Amino acid sequence: MPDGGVHVVAFWFGFDFDPDDRPGSYYRAEIPKRQWVMAVSVAIPAMAAVASVRSIRTLPREVFWITAASVFLLIALAAVVFCWMIGIESIESAKYFAERFGG
Repeated sequence: MPDGGVHVVAFWFGFDFDPDDRPGSYYRAEIPKRQWVMAVSVAIPAMAAVASVRSIRTLPREVFWITAASVFLLIALAAVVFCWMIGIESIESAKYFAERFGG
C-alpha cells in the first residue's frame, strides 16, 4: 500500500504508552495536535482515492487500467476509514486522560 507510512505516523502519534506519567494539561494540549495529524492522515489516502477515480474516468478506457484503478480506489477508501478510526480513538483518549488526570 503506497500510503502505509501514514498509518504508522497516525498510530504512533496517538499511542499513549504510560498515560499516568504526564499531567492532564499535557493531554489537553495534545488534542489540537492529534486533530491535525488525523486531518493529514485522512487527506493523503483521500487524495489517492480522488486520483484513482480520475484515472477510472479518463479516456481511452481500457479494462486493465479501470480494474487497477478500481482496486486502488478500494484500498485508498479502506485507508481513509482506518486512519479516521485511529484518529478518532487518539483524540478521544487524549480527552479522557485530560479529564482523568485533571487537565
